[in-house]
Amino acid sequence: MWWCGLVCHFFLPFFPINAVVFVDCDFVVGYQTVRYMLCEWGSIFIVTSANVIIELKEKGVEAKLQDLFKQNMYSLAITLANTSEYDSANICDIYRMYGDHLYAKGDYDSACKQYIVTIGTVEPSYVIRQFLTAQQIENLTTYLEELHKANANADHTTLLLNCYTKLKVRFFLGHFVIIYWRCLLE
Repeated sequence: MWWCGLVCHFFLPFFPINAVVFVDCDFVVGYQTVRYMLCEWGSIFIVTSANVIIELKEKGVEAKLQDLFKQNMYSLAITLANTSEYDSANICDIYRMYGDHLYAKGDYDSACKQYIVTIGTVEPSYVIRQFLTAQQIENLTTYLEELHKANANADHTTLLLNCYTKLKVRFFLGHFVIIYWRCLLE
């Protein structure tokens, strides 16, 4: 929970009732009627019928992100990081964590998509090792193709050609060799 309490407004047939339900994780801790509410200094202050003052304070972005990571809600974490104007390296790290989560679940295609976003930030050997270990040549090929568009070295090119050979994709292999040689001649 991003707020340490939840303010509820109940409507009965003739008059409204304001109440505070205190929530800790998934358990309802208590229930009290609200007398006054004040929003000041970045917090919400509630005075209950028992004359207790309760302060509700929003968690910081880091704490919110940690909560989202614990619940494996990476797409929401990415959205939060983007709206909070995180730097690209930290956002790419969230994409990597999301890719790792999907990889662990066995969703290799989706993991590959997340790893592609991290090209230029995450070390390519990390991703290559992931897909080589799982014998995911198709996903490795997809990643290497995207890496080659960005900034591949000779080892990445050799590995991509080996993947094309293993997959027996002669069209791509021939097409790649023609483009590669044209680039060398220019």
